Amino acid sequence: MQTKIDKFFPPAAPAKPPVDHVVASSKLRGFAPSARILKGSMAGCGFTAEFVVDIMNTEGKGFTTCKLLSSAYAISDSQIKHEPVDGTAETAPLLDEQDAQDEIVILYGFYCLMTPKTGQFRIKLDFQVPCTLSEAKALLKLEVPRATTTELSFTVPEPDVAINVTPAVDVRAVKSPQTADKSVVACVLPVCTNVQVTWVPKTVMQQLKAEKQEKAYRLWLQRGADLQQEESHKRKERVRLEEKKWAEVITQMEKGKKDAHRAQIEREEKERRDQELEDLADRERQQEKVVTAGVDILVGLLSGHIVLQYFVNFTVTAGVVDYFECLVPDGHGSAVSANALQDNSRRKAKLTVVDITGSCLEKWETIMEAGVGMRIRLFTKEQKMNSTTRFVIQAEMETAATSYCLRMPAMRCMVPHCSRVKGYIGVRSHLTNIQVRPMTTTALLIIDNTELPDNMNKMKGILHAYRFIIPTYALELEVTQHNDMAVVAAVVEKAVYVITRSENKVLYKLKLQIANTNMQFAKLLMPSPDCTLWTLTVNSEAVKPAVDGGGSVLLPLLNNHTGPFNIEVVFQMVDCAMSTDTSNNHNLTLHFPTLDIPINHLLVSVFLPEKYHYAEFRGDLLECENGWSCSELLSGEKPPAPVYSGGGYPNVEICAARSYQKKKKAAFLSTPSFGFRAKRAEATFAGVKPMQVDTGNVTQGKNFLFERLFVENQPMVVEVEYRAEKRKEKRRLQEGSGCLSCCTVM
Repeated sequence: MQTKIDKFFPPAAPAKPPVDHVVASSKLRGFAPSARILKGSMAGCGFTAEFVVDIMNTEGKGFTTCKLLSSAYAISDSQIKHEPVDGTAETAPLLDEQDAQDEIVILYGFYCLMTPKTGQFRIKLDFQVPCTLSEAKALLKLEVPRATTTELSFTVPEPDVAINVTPAVDVRAVKSPQTADKSVVACVLPVCTNVQVTWVPKTVMQQLKAEKQEKAYRLWLQRGADLQQEESHKRKERVRLEEKKWAEVITQMEKGKKDAHRAQIEREEKERRDQELEDLADRERQQEKVVTAGVDILVGLLSGHIVLQYFVNFTVTAGVVDYFECLVPDGHGSAVSANALQDNSRRKAKLTVVDITGSCLEKWETIMEAGVGMRIRLFTKEQKMNSTTRFVIQAEMETAATSYCLRMPAMRCMVPHCSRVKGYIGVRSHLTNIQVRPMTTTALLIIDNTELPDNMNKMKGILHAYRFIIPTYALELEVTQHNDMAVVAAVVEKAVYVITRSENKVLYKLKLQIANTNMQFAKLLMPSPDCTLWTLTVNSEAVKPAVDGGGSVLLPLLNNHTGPFNIEVVFQMVDCAMSTDTSNNHNLTLHFPTLDIPINHLLVSVFLPEKYHYAEFRGDLLECENGWSCSELLSGEKPPAPVYSGGGYPNVEICAARSYQKKKKAAFLSTPSFGFRAKRAEATFAGVKPMQVDTGNVTQGKNFLFERLFVENQPMVVEVEYRAEKRKEKRRLQEGSGCLSCCTVM
């Protein structure tokens, strides 16, 4: 029966809902990180949102998406709870028949709920919303989904903070023992998508309001005083004219006419006075002068004084201006030494304006007022509206102590009315022994050196940088000047000594590669007072030698900061003759000159006569196993290969390869007729430039090389034992014949 009924009267199809989903309710709880947000800082407010979303029929669609929040926010945690139509709850993500699950995804710039299911979803999201600073107020903008009911609560971790929510209905402050140290508001929002929350401490609001009222009151007093003075002057003038006029009228008019005329004059005077007051008010409104100022301050810390540069930019926003006045308040620019800090006393450092420059500046003056400060008045050409005037004020402060606490001198614009003051502060010092540490930074924002204006960030030595937007800032610096450390002003990077000895003469050739910063002379102490200077050149140019009271030769140095320079010295010393005894060993001592500046690397090449055998050298220098040529030593090239195997005896093969002509020349150089054995030349003069001597032809004999690192103002000696060689043959002229014969000499 029921089948027949259903056949003729089929059941009605279920009604299709008009929308896929509905946000039934949303609850938002916000938490501010602080009551005060600095301009330019990246701050975020934490929010916890609870949404109730009803998903209707999804037949034929598969998945349903519901917009929740903007993707500009950062979600830190999320939780989804599903209640199907049958009433069972699912707290964990479940898979349906087609392996699909509920997720929070990002679509078209929004965080969305995506699900293939129907029923009620309870979604909890924790996210962060960025906040900014606008007109001394912290500003937060929030986008929320359209919901049937929307509730919002916001908490600031500081009491007495004014919180405003727009749009909102029934905003109320929450007072409880748990929120005694906080500021909490709760409200109900109408159906909207954009919510704006602002908050500011009441102390800041009161301070801004008080400053504004004080400026308006001072301006009102000044205008009232000017009007009163002008009105008094006009009143006296009118009284004088009236008295003069009435003196003439009284004599000409009767008593009745006099009263009528007086009433007429009073009416005319009243009308004229009202018209003058109205004209004065119109003239003042037209001549109102307003400027905006930008003050960039560069503080240079030097030894004993401080240099300050104020880069002031005035922009006229109303009226015509031909006069500016700045004020450095009394109490600014003070310095406290280390002793004064212990006594809690402050010494006022005198700020002196040295110079003021500007493109349209005509003249300037400074006036000191007790209890007020220093007024700096700048007289310029007429500056019309939207014109910018730039001034550079140079000032100095003296500091008696090397370590002190400096309070930064601030500068305020007094005339005309300044609507806004902002700027930068840079602290710099070229001295490397000055240490600067900030102590107090009130109403200042610490910035990077690269954020300073172009005229300041290109300067070297910037230590600290700040930015301010109100002129009532305060900056105190602790400055400590340390003692300078003694350093080496000159050093010999490489020194090459080439020493050639004959029988009783020693020829020294010194080539020094010197780096110098501040020394005038280097002292060279020769091995003996009987030494004769032959050549002294600086960078291949001959110079006049000088000697001090101790007998040291003064070598002139170049103050060359770009690189080292060369000095070459050649001198001769008379010494004892070497023994020709072939049966016994004898001792030979080599003395070296002494320099009063350090030597990094010393290379010594010694040439000794060839007709002797030499043992091991001992003394202050280390003998090298490699053999360099004289030119290689002077040029600084690396030796190619070792020549001596060690000790004082040369290689046998090398000795055998030397030619007879070379031996003959060396023997000739050691004869008494050559200049080494001659007496000291008498043609020596003081005060003239020495000649440049080429010593390449006298560097003959057995060559020995020595080396030492880090020689510092100390005498050096090298000793060696030697023995004369035995000559096997001696040429002799036989008697009665004209030929030579050789005989053996034992």
